[in-house]
Amino acid sequence: MKKNLAPILTLIVILLAANLACLFSATGPAPTPQRTVPVSTQAALDFQDSFQKPTLNSQGNVATIKITEAQITSYVAYQLNQDPNPIIKNAQVLFENNQVLLTGQVDADVINAPGNIVATVSVDANHMPKVDILSAKVGGIDIPTELLTRIDEMIDNAITNNLNQTDVNFQVESITITNRTMLIELKRK
Repeated sequence: MKKNLAPILTLIVILLAANLACLFSATGPAPTPQRTVPVSTQAALDFQDSFQKPTLNSQGNVATIKITEAQITSYVAYQLNQDPNPIIKNAQVLFENNQVLLTGQVDADVINAPGNIVATVSVDANHMPKVDILSAKVGGIDIPTELLTRIDEMIDNAITNNLNQTDVNFQVESITITNRTMLIELKRK
């Protein structure tokens, strides 16, 4: 399978952080997530492997990708650490209530403030992943709904553009979040 969604998830996080950092200037302590997800090199590698080696059913027509909080948090941390001036520090990605929660310290130019984003991930009618941002805050300030809509559109376009450049025999059928795990089900076209 040639489809690699890992860069897309990283792109989503970085696009969200960049948009938020450009808009607000505030200071404050880093947000404290309800729990802390450990970061490890092995978990980041497992994240990449989950996309390169999905679990296929016995007929080979359905593939499942399982992503844990530790895997995605570690991968995001690794990707952000590749930048000498990362936009988000101490990033945590949590899967709760069928939602994705990203927290961290936004640190770019004139902004140094805690931030968090709550989003849902689904699949649209064209079998493309779709991110809907439910709320976003930087330094305790809510990001306006109009801006969230524009960010949603930008992320969806980035996902579509990246997926359209791949030669894929599978399409995304569903994305579910349960028990601190995201499951992506792919079906052979």
